[in-house]
Amino acid sequence: MVDYKGQALAERYLALCFIVICAPAWVYGYLQQDFKYPLYAWGAATIVAALVVLPNWGMYNRHPIKWLPSVKYKKKAKAN
Repeated sequence: MVDYKGQALAERYLALCFIVICAPAWVYGYLQQDFKYPLYAWGAATIVAALVVLPNWGMYNRHPIKWLPSVKYKKKAKAN
């Protein structure tokens, strides 16, 4: 399970992938007057971002969340 800081890191990586890949492609496509370059870059950025963000990498689990025990479990433990 990805923790909250890991979610923020994944979101940062997602934005970085699209900015680094798509911005230069948009400029190049504008200069060439051809829309296919930004479109290809968007597809490539989507694939790269999916490979970086979707798997449950260890870097997203460095700050695990400590959950409280359930109330039902506490009542059961007191009864025994």
